[in-house]
Amino acid sequence: MKSSRRRSTRQIRKSLHETRKRLDHDLEKLEEHVEESVSPRNILSRHPALMTAAGAVIGLLVIRNPAMVGRALTRLAQASAPFLVRAVLQKGGSAVAHMASGLGDQASSKQA
Repeated sequence: MKSSRRRSTRQIRKSLHETRKRLDHDLEKLEEHVEESVSPRNILSRHPALMTAAGAVIGLLVIRNPAMVGRALTRLAQASAPFLVRAVLQKGGSAVAHMASGLGDQASSKQA
């Protein structure tokens, strides 16, 4: 694609800009495709034997060692409890403050 005339600086920059935009767009599409293909859900859905094996292993653990599974779940609940309580109190605190401000507005309107 050789042309007999020379391109101007503006034409070269425009061409570079368009090429860069196409490359960025293609790279974004490729990145999305790669992320989808390596997600655990997609990997397991393509290989049902892996899903079956994982289910069998978990089933054996639960059947053979139910106490171990129970202790693990208890520890998980104990570890997450402080975060859960903090989140509930923060949301509850903001709700109480909001209600208190509403009550204060009602009291001042009654006095007026």
